[in-house]
This record gives sequence, C-alpha cells and structure tokens, in this order.
Amino acid sequence: MIVFEEEMQAGFQYKLATIDDLHDYVAGTGEVFTYNVETTEGVVQWHEEHFSYDSPVDYICEYRVIN
Repeated sequence: MIVFEEEMQAGFQYKLATIDDLHDYVAGTGEVFTYNVETTEGVVQWHEEHFSYDSPVDYICEYRVIN
C-alpha cells in the first residue's frame, strides 16, 4: 500500500510499505519514486546502474536502503 501525504492528513489508516512492495509497484505501473521513501526496512532511494558490455549483468535497478 502506498499512501500520499494528503491521505495521511485526512486520517486514513496506513502502514509502511516494504522494499518488495515498492518493487511490485514499479513492476506493475512502471512508475518510479525518485525521492527518498520511508519503508519498513528504513529510508530507501531508487538506484540504477549500467555495466559494460562484457559484464554478465547489463543493468540493475532497485530500491536500496540509505538510512
């Protein structure tokens, strides 16, 4: 569940998302939160990394804990 500030101020009940919840949201919508997001694991930030052509991994994109 993702809750926006307006919903919190209106008194909606909520719980913090997990990193897996955020990854599911990105997979389902294609939308990435580019700002820091508080989760049950801590504050996370979107991370993208490209690797050289000879690497076994081409690309990594994920939320990572920063706090």
